[in-house]
Amino acid sequence: GILSLFNATLRINRRTEALRQGTQGMRNFTEFMVKEVRNGQIDYSGNLAQCPSDYSSAEGYTTHLGVVNALGERECFFWIDSNDGQLYLEKEGLVSQSINPGNFKVDNLKFYVRPTTDPYCDPSTTCIERLYPAIQPFVTMVVSFTVTLPTGEVRVIPYQTSISTDSYDIPRN
Repeated sequence: GILSLFNATLRINRRTEALRQGTQGMRNFTEFMVKEVRNGQIDYSGNLAQCPSDYSSAEGYTTHLGVVNALGERECFFWIDSNDGQLYLEKEGLVSQSINPGNFKVDNLKFYVRPTTDPYCDPSTTCIERLYPAIQPFVTMVVSFTVTLPTGEVRVIPYQTSISTDSYDIPRN
């Protein structure tokens, strides 16, 4: 009886540790994206193939996010579909690559970028009319991960966060 109790406790401990590792992996994965937005700024230029310049859509969200990181490099995070399950990073001049941890699959990803057009657009030049003038750019990321744990168990982890840039110099009209 004591041996059975010990084995059951050991199984529960392994499962709990595997869930903790899965959750920590998801945090590390999303924290990289959060750091890039917070330390950089949202890229409204549309200079990368997978990141068009306009964030307005009929659905209110996109599956891509353009960022100019702290080093001034243009990056594009994008998700194509749930069949692939991969989140990709495209950098200026480099081939797109998957940034998923090996045991993670992205089932759903939505970026809600506000304002939808560049608040830094100079009103004296030709530019898209700003729908939300003088608003600091921010993005809400809603994602659902499927994680395969070392125990073989498959878990779905939903995650949502909102991130604003650390740039507070939005011009007023």
